[in-house]
Amino acid sequence: MQHTFITHSGAPRLILLFAGWGMDDRPFAGLRRDGYDIAVVWDYTSLDIDWSFTGGYVEICVVGWSMGVFAAAVTTRALEPRTSARIAVNGTLSPVDGLRGIAPHIFEGTLEGLDERNLMKFRRRMCGSAAAYATFMEKAPTRGINDLREELAAFEPEATWFLSPLRRCDAAIVGRNDAIFPCAAQWRAWRGVPTEINEGPHLPDFQAIIDRHILDKAR
Repeated sequence: MQHTFITHSGAPRLILLFAGWGMDDRPFAGLRRDGYDIAVVWDYTSLDIDWSFTGGYVEICVVGWSMGVFAAAVTTRALEPRTSARIAVNGTLSPVDGLRGIAPHIFEGTLEGLDERNLMKFRRRMCGSAAAYATFMEKAPTRGINDLREELAAFEPEATWFLSPLRRCDAAIVGRNDAIFPCAAQWRAWRGVPTEINEGPHLPDFQAIIDRHILDKAR
């Protein structure tokens, strides 16, 4: 995994945003929250990461989006003593699953057919509208197809079955119009967890989520 700071001002608290598949830091540029630094974690081809960059923070809020929900859950156990909140956004702990994630045949079809044209179609479905897609493409990730194919393959069930995700989650945010992780699958996956359903697509308004769910403790 790689990480990139979006804001790095020496704040005592950190928002650790685990991006979805195929991302880098570019789509998240501009995110802000008073009292917090923000770092984006991306590229799950390997789940290895050196957490020393979090060493100066007294508190960490983990926000996982899409495939990043699973990645966060299997890699942040060492951060748990300082983690004050875990929020899942349009993803589950079973990313490829017929009941609680993406249906296996859909996942395999995406992996086998991945090319520039199908990536464009995926991103269009992810964004939910032509206007949102156009906005996303202004800051689209700059990663190649082979890179994305390798990352997606890392989520195949046979590659993840032995990983043990941390199951604590304080809140789940589910888009009713999510065309990637079906709303019903997410609802089943988060039974027993406080769940907020909105009308949005798979790609949410992250600034709104941060403003709503991450407390400005200076106030």
